[in-house]
Amino acid sequence: MKKMLVLIAALTVCGAAMAQISTGDRIVKGTVGLNTLGALSGEGAYNFVHVTPRFEYFTGEHRSVGFSAGMLQAWSKNKYDSVTNRDGYQAFFVGPTLNYYIPLCNRFYLSFNGFLGYVGLSGWTINKGPYASRDSGWTHFGMLSVTPMLNYFINDRWIITLSAGNATLALGGGEYLDGTYYAGINWGTPTLGIGLKF
Repeated sequence: MKKMLVLIAALTVCGAAMAQISTGDRIVKGTVGLNTLGALSGEGAYNFVHVTPRFEYFTGEHRSVGFSAGMLQAWSKNKYDSVTNRDGYQAFFVGPTLNYYIPLCNRFYLSFNGFLGYVGLSGWTINKGPYASRDSGWTHFGMLSVTPMLNYFINDRWIITLSAGNATLALGGGEYLDGTYYAGINWGTPTLGIGLKF
C-alpha cells in the first residue's frame, strides 16, 4: 500500500501540466545578490553586490539565443594597528548567450546557459597611516562560460531561477593581469532570480 501511495504521489507531481515553451517566446530574467565574507568582528570582511539582467528569444522549444550583462561590486576594510587598508574592485560583463532547456516534471526546466563576451575588471587600494598610498589598475577578459540553471515556472509567465556555479574559460591582460588565462569549474553560493515569459 505504501508503495502504491508513493507511486500515486510521484505521478501526481510529475503529471502536472508542463509550462510550455514555444518558438518565438521571449524571456527576461534577472538576479540581484548581496554577500558578505569575513570575521564576526567585521574586520577584513568583503562585501559583494551583483546585478545580472538577461534577455532570451526562443528559436525552438528547447533553444534560445539572447543577450546578458552584469555588474559586480566588492569592497573591504582592514585595520592593523595604526594602518587602515581599504580595497575593492568592480567588474562588468556583456555579450551574447546560447541556451538549451531540458523539460523536467511539474513545471521545472533545467537549462544550460552559454555566454561568450567581454569582462572588464578594475580594482583599487587605499592605505591610510604612516605609509599612506593609493593604487588602482584594470584588466580586460574575453570569456566563455556555461552555467546550469534550474527554472521553475510559477505559472505560464513568471519564473523562479536557481544557479550555483559555472564552467569558465577566460583570456585577458592589463595592468593587474598581463597575458593571463583562466580555466575551471566554479562552485559559488546559490543565486536566486526571477524571470518573465512573454
